[in-house]
Amino acid sequence: MLKKAVLLTSLAVLLLGYQNCSMNSHMEYSSATFFSLGSSCDDITKQAFVKTYYPVLRNKCVSCHVPGGSGNGFFASADVQEAASAFVSKGRARVEHNFVNAGHHPPYTGPDNQPTIDANKPIWAAADTAYNSCMTSKGGTSYVVTAAKNTPAIYNGTAAANGPYTHVEWDLNSDVAASLAGKIPATVGIDIRRAVMAGSVVGYEFRNPTVRLNSAAAVPVQLVGLRLVLNDIVLNDMTTFSLLDFTGDTTTNTIMMSGGAGLAAVTVANADTFGLRFDMVNVGGASVGGPAPAPTPAPTPTPTPVPTAVSFTQLQSTDAVLGVFRRSCNGCHNAGNMSGGFNITDYASAKGLASTINARMNNAGNPMPASGMLGTMDRAVVNVWVTTGTPQ
Repeated sequence: MLKKAVLLTSLAVLLLGYQNCSMNSHMEYSSATFFSLGSSCDDITKQAFVKTYYPVLRNKCVSCHVPGGSGNGFFASADVQEAASAFVSKGRARVEHNFVNAGHHPPYTGPDNQPTIDANKPIWAAADTAYNSCMTSKGGTSYVVTAAKNTPAIYNGTAAANGPYTHVEWDLNSDVAASLAGKIPATVGIDIRRAVMAGSVVGYEFRNPTVRLNSAAAVPVQLVGLRLVLNDIVLNDMTTFSLLDFTGDTTTNTIMMSGGAGLAAVTVANADTFGLRFDMVNVGGASVGGPAPAPTPAPTPTPTPVPTAVSFTQLQSTDAVLGVFRRSCNGCHNAGNMSGGFNITDYASAKGLASTINARMNNAGNPMPASGMLGTMDRAVVNVWVTTGTPQ
């Protein structure tokens, strides 16, 4: 009991450390808002969500991602527990991908949200550490990692649409570390395909993890906490299957999480390899596993540089970075709806009021759009256009 108390106390200290990291939001929550520590290791992920993305999603995504809304996942729900559970189920990587996707739901999504993601990375790094400490306190110190597999069938098809899923399998008797060979009499698998959005390949989708015993004489195998491994990097950000707790007891292939799906937003290459990692594996009630692999730090994304030249034509384009007027201004300031008597789609009108436009976009007390100041990149792009002579 004393050892368990010390572990939980250490974990609590760590959680307090990452909860105090700096953030872009000034929203605060009472202690009653947070999830009870110790009920589940995934509560750590949920608490990180509350401290990072929940305030932002409540501000930007309530028109879709709430009960009764058209969005997939209620992670902007007013019920914080419902929102956090939806976020864990959907997966951080998928939410982040849509958050910076200019075509997902402009003007609420787009590249100007990238600074929010970057600012949250220290909190999530600490959350991952805390999660692993929690698993240690529960006896989950030995991960089981499958061998890496390259599956050419995943790359078939065109980028015009999502192709069929390819079911990839690993025999846990042999497709594991040599120290585990012959100890886990089960075969696991998962469906994988390239993810395509707007005609472009944006990463991989995963669904329907499966398990079957290798023989009728095999004892049941319990699998807890599934993580995808891409090119030997554990995708801790994608928490879709982290809640897995399933016992395989039949030789029939069985889906462990029906309907589950996750998206890894990455650059796709034909040399990519896939694997699975389980937080805990119990065979006949006894835990098996090997030492946890050393974590591979995720590469820090290169921030999009502010352009040195911007034209009015580019501001009115569909470009994800430069098309600020089209994305955020045309809806209210066009020939048919000249709010304030101003048509921003007309070059002469926009040029004549360029300084006013720039000033209002940077006026926190009276911003334009009236719904709130645009992101840093959007305002920087408009400022370049104004300060370089408003070229057409």
